[in-house]
Amino acid sequence: MFSQALTQDVYSSIVPFNYYQSLIILKAKIGDQEGNFILDTGANGLVLNSQYFSPTSVSNHTAYGISGEVSKIGKSEVEEMEMEQLVFHDLEAENIDLTEIENKKNIKILGLIGYDVIKDYEIMLNYRERYVTFSKLDDQGEMILKLPHTQEKIDSFSFTLGNFIPVIEVKIGDESKRMGIDTGAEYNVLDNKRNRNVLENFKVINRINISGADGKQKQALAGILYRLKLSEKYKCASMATILTNMNYLNQIYGTNLDGILGHGFLAPWIFSINYKQKKIYLHKIYYGRT
Repeated sequence: MFSQALTQDVYSSIVPFNYYQSLIILKAKIGDQEGNFILDTGANGLVLNSQYFSPTSVSNHTAYGISGEVSKIGKSEVEEMEMEQLVFHDLEAENIDLTEIENKKNIKILGLIGYDVIKDYEIMLNYRERYVTFSKLDDQGEMILKLPHTQEKIDSFSFTLGNFIPVIEVKIGDESKRMGIDTGAEYNVLDNKRNRNVLENFKVINRINISGADGKQKQALAGILYRLKLSEKYKCASMATILTNMNYLNQIYGTNLDGILGHGFLAPWIFSINYKQKKIYLHKIYYGRT
C-alpha cells in the first residue's frame, strides 16, 4: 500500500492494526513483553493489564466504567514503549485487571493506549485499509513531517475535551447533542436521561446486560439509532446503539455528555484527530482502492 520509506520515520509512522470485533488492535512492546494494545480515545492514557504488568506503586485512585466503580488501581513508570518506528518515553501507566475484556473478546490484551500517549500526535485512522498514521506535532499543532496521504483533507470540525475525550456536536433529528469520540467503544451509547427528546430516532431491538472491566453488569436497551448528522452536510447511516445510564462515564469525563460515538459512527470515515489544535479532520476516500 505504502512504500517502506514512508513508514520509517520517528516523526510520522504508518502503523498497521488488526481489526478485531470492532476494536483497533496495535502491536507494541514494553520491556520484554510484546503484544496487543487497544487504541482507546476514551482512555486517559496508558493502561496496563495487571495480569502481565505489576504496579510499581499503589494508587488511591478509583477507576470507573459504564457499570460503575472498577477497582483500586496501581501505577507504573514506563521508560519506553515501542510501536513500529515510534518510541514513546517516560509514560505513567495505570494498572487495572483487564481479564474480563480478554475473556469477552477471547484475545490477550496487554493494555490500552489513550490520550496521554497520543496527545502530541495527529492520529489518522483508516478502518478500510487498517492502519493508523501517527504524525508528531510541533508546539502550534502542525505536523513536523507531512506524509502526502495525511494532507487529503476535505473538512474539519472543532472539538472540546471532556477531561481527555474529544467532544463534538452532532444532531439527532433536529436536536443538538454533545458526543464523545471513543475508538474503544464497540457501539454508540446514548444517555437514557438526556435523550428523551430524540427517542423517536431510536428503535429498541432488545433489552441486554452490559458489563464493565470488572464483570459487573447493568441493564441497557440495544437498538438502532437513525438520523444522526455531523453538521448539515454529513448524514450517517443507521447505527447499532445502546441506551443506558451514563452517570459514571460523565464522572470520568468531567462533563455532561449526551452520548458516545464509537465504532459504528467512526468506521465509515477516514479521519484524523489533532489534540493540540482540537480539530477532527475528514479525509478523501478512494473507493475501490486496495
